[in-house]
Amino acid sequence: MAERENKVPDFAAWLFGSMMLVWLLVVASELLNGRSRLLPIIAGFVFFQSFNGALGSSLSRHKIRLTPASSPHDFTNIGVSLLHSLLVSLSVGACVLVELYRTGSVAKMLEFESLYSRSWPGAYSVLAFSCGYFAYDQVDMIRRHLYQGWFPPLLVHHWLLLNCFTLALLRNVSINYLVLTLLCEMHSVFLHWRRISRMTGIRKLGSVAVITEWILNWITYFTSRLLVHGVISVKLYMDATKFPSKIELLLASSGMLGLDVLNIVLGLDLCRACMKEMRTKKARA
Repeated sequence: MAERENKVPDFAAWLFGSMMLVWLLVVASELLNGRSRLLPIIAGFVFFQSFNGALGSSLSRHKIRLTPASSPHDFTNIGVSLLHSLLVSLSVGACVLVELYRTGSVAKMLEFESLYSRSWPGAYSVLAFSCGYFAYDQVDMIRRHLYQGWFPPLLVHHWLLLNCFTLALLRNVSINYLVLTLLCEMHSVFLHWRRISRMTGIRKLGSVAVITEWILNWITYFTSRLLVHGVISVKLYMDATKFPSKIELLLASSGMLGLDVLNIVLGLDLCRACMKEMRTKKARA
């Protein structure tokens, strides 16, 4: 998110800042009541905030040059997002592989009881750690005004994710459903890297590196986003009668519908960006 002048930044900052304060009070209250399993949320927040500071200091110390359209805050924010995507995609992949080895069957892994009532080894901690990242990122965007408008879509997206993740962690349900949705971070790695390489000016159109990046970008888009989220959406439809609460089903279904719509929009944006680069490359030839 480039740091742009906001016409009405104070309303968005007040609104989402207030909601973040409420979220923090809820998490703090649960921790004080002995819910130590939530500690990875705090660990995630502190870890990514610390990395943000270290990356910002390194940027200044080594005098890394950014393109005129990029800001240091933008660079550090995307850099931290890249780290989160790398760590979480590897962690979720490990959780899936361990559970697949343990059960020996994808069908057993995707049974309703497994996805809703149980938590695969490490899955709870991974989800909580990622929840800490989204809390950090929300605070960072609010603090540095890395958004546009009075009701910024990205702040809304993060707030909805925080609510879904936190409710699931507090009730210890649907952990594996949510962990599977995080497989999309495999694709986010290439989205964030694309932005980082553009900000630093190292991205050369037509190079082997950029062509490889686009190939991996599209492969992970269709597999870790469209395919995985599509399977989860179908599973929710098939398991609709098994949910003990209609409200939980409504939240899960509406959340996945939102993700599916965002994935389609993202795919169209990627297609436009890819075509634009192809036209630019031809014009320079």
